[in-house]
Amino acid sequence: FGSSFNVTDRNATLKETARILLPKGWFTCLWNHRDLDDPVQQEIEGIIKNHIADYSYGTRREDQKDIINQSGLFDEVIKLEGRISHTITIQDCIEAWRSHATLQRQAGEEFFKIIDEIENFLKMQNSEITVPYTTRIWAAQLKDK
Repeated sequence: FGSSFNVTDRNATLKETARILLPKGWFTCLWNHRDLDDPVQQEIEGIIKNHIADYSYGTRREDQKDIINQSGLFDEVIKLEGRISHTITIQDCIEAWRSHATLQRQAGEEFFKIIDEIENFLKMQNSEITVPYTTRIWAAQLKDK
């Protein structure tokens, strides 16, 4: 599940995954989280929180180990984490924000105003931006039946 486990009923998803996995199969979920300590990302977070004071990333930034373990369906959870940076054009970055479903759901009518502010900020940068991420992965092997 790449950037999608958090938008499912996680308990039901774990049960269904266990049902369809082959013996010794693996469940894996992962996300690329923007590094919120980066000054550019801090500015973007400030723009968002000026409009949505209680903005939340939901379960996507939570440790997934407990929910996987509580299912009782998988062996020990392995967590992997690594840093990566992507250099993209400002325009591609703006387009990515326009497709940000979590932001859109929480922003409602403010969404396009927030995107405009992010766009205005980003256009003050160079033609490209380096976005630092931490990739977080949780994996667990199906228990023997």
